[in-house]
Amino acid sequence: MIIEDVRRADGTQVPEKRRRMRRSTAGLLALCAVVAFVFVWPVVMLAIGAFRTEAPGTPGSWTLQGFADAYGSPATYRAFGSSLGYALSTQVLAVLLAVFFAWVATRTTTALRRIITPMMVTILSIPALFIGIGWGMLGSRPAGLLNVAVQELTGTDWAPFDVNSWPGLVAVSALKFTAAAYLLVLGPFRALDRSLEEASMMAGGGRVATFFRVVVPVLAPAVTGVFILGIAVALGVLDLPLLLGLPAQIT
Repeated sequence: MIIEDVRRADGTQVPEKRRRMRRSTAGLLALCAVVAFVFVWPVVMLAIGAFRTEAPGTPGSWTLQGFADAYGSPATYRAFGSSLGYALSTQVLAVLLAVFFAWVATRTTTALRRIITPMMVTILSIPALFIGIGWGMLGSRPAGLLNVAVQELTGTDWAPFDVNSWPGLVAVSALKFTAAAYLLVLGPFRALDRSLEEASMMAGGGRVATFFRVVVPVLAPAVTGVFILGIAVALGVLDLPLLLGLPAQIT
């Protein structure tokens, strides 16, 4: 293979391949610099700002008072407890619903089972902000459309629905999280060996007994992974708790 040479300023020869490697290295370094400026630099500013009385670049002094205020305040631990309770409760409901719908879609002959997956994809694609606003108009007390319908039907002032509460917040959030959990457990359900279920049925186990004695133990690792991932996601969710929980003083 012929390698073209180029001449340096001092008259020596540099192979073309080496020159291309230098160009590639320079391009990679430029890309790393851009990535560091866009993604790393803001995190560095956040870390520096945590130890200063003023924002980075403005006059201020170094201090640990911010950490003392945050970790010494009872409100921090109340908020953390609320967040953890929210994450656990919503994921328990979401994973249970996801497992149920995945079982119906893959292991039964229930009518309309084929529309479960398209519905879950649709729910997943809808932003949580829109879901929170929609349920706020449907289930708020006393002027939500569902409560108004109940009042019209019963002729009373009864308003049974209240999404601006712990039960309402957990229920609406669980419905949103169910879609993602369903799509994650659908693959393991489809990959489950049907011969295991057939052996259980031939041994006298009913459909329900087979589900709890065969399906649940086999899929436990996958379901547990989805549950842990869901908790991590739920701890960072802001839109639904802000829209539905803030009116009920849930922080």
